[in-house]
Amino acid sequence: MKIAVISDIHGNYKAYEACMEYLDKHPVDRIFFLGDYITDGPYPEKLLAMFYDTLKNQQCCCIRGNREEYILENEKKNKGWKPSSGTGTLLYTAEHLKNEDITFFSQCKNVYRPEIVGIPGTTICHGIPEDVRGNLGECPQLLEEALKQAGTPYLFGGHSHKQEIRRTQKGTYLNPGSLGLAIDGVGRRAQFAIVHADKKEYREELISIPYDVEGFLKEFEESGIEEYGKVQVRSVKKTLLTGVNFFYECIKLVVKLSGGMSTDKIPENIWEEAAGRLEL
Repeated sequence: MKIAVISDIHGNYKAYEACMEYLDKHPVDRIFFLGDYITDGPYPEKLLAMFYDTLKNQQCCCIRGNREEYILENEKKNKGWKPSSGTGTLLYTAEHLKNEDITFFSQCKNVYRPEIVGIPGTTICHGIPEDVRGNLGECPQLLEEALKQAGTPYLFGGHSHKQEIRRTQKGTYLNPGSLGLAIDGVGRRAQFAIVHADKKEYREELISIPYDVEGFLKEFEESGIEEYGKVQVRSVKKTLLTGVNFFYECIKLVVKLSGGMSTDKIPENIWEEAAGRLEL
């Protein structure tokens, strides 16, 4: 059995399109989606239309990520998002979603252990099993605890946007990387994984393919998303081109410059200062 493992699309429908074209040429039996389908890219409705088409035509397992959590939390209680570097891309995305999208996100679990004949015991999540925002890229010491929480020989998770396979006595962790915002130091690539399963173990392939980055960046200009997300959108664009995580570096810098303020409260002049330092 062949399974594609896909995470952190972040609305990048051009990368998604390239991935589906790859899977047309290299068919798989199932797809595991690890969340963060949306936010930070223009026209999330384009991505979701393609994604729903995949769900109709492929056997898929889907869990939700922290970005879907943000949207659901805002549905329950308005978070006061506004055009700004702190929350503008969230507002933009929320305004482009339909009720069916909210329903789909709410039906996805945070953690799932697929019971599929012919594959070893597997847990899929976004961050770590007990924390959707758990980042093994930034906190590698969490791995042993994450594998313990999984309770299965294999754990598939995303969130860090970095491809990796790590093996310990407690099990194996696979991160397929980010399809839509890959952190690889190269840029212009879409990342995912394909695992070949038998009853006892997987053989893993980490995949990295090119896609139409220029076409996607053009949509940033046409969509008006930068008017919503300001500096953070510029950090996303530079991340797409370079594979360096300017998105995260920008957040770390503005928090430092502001003396530890919450990102949704940091004034735009501080964001602009950070943008100048990072050459966004």
